[in-house]
Amino acid sequence: MGNDIVGLILLVIVALAVRSIWKDKKSGKGCAGCSHGCASCGGCSSVKQK
Repeated sequence: MGNDIVGLILLVIVALAVRSIWKDKKSGKGCAGCSHGCASCGGCSSVKQK
């Protein structure tokens, strides 16, 4: 019974994290929605790397 509760809590945490990432991506946050000039970005796939 304890393992089921821990598993359910873990599943909820993962689902909330995925939801947060999804919402950020849809709102244009992160590398995919940047102006291709942020220094912390690892490189967008739509920008040709020099």
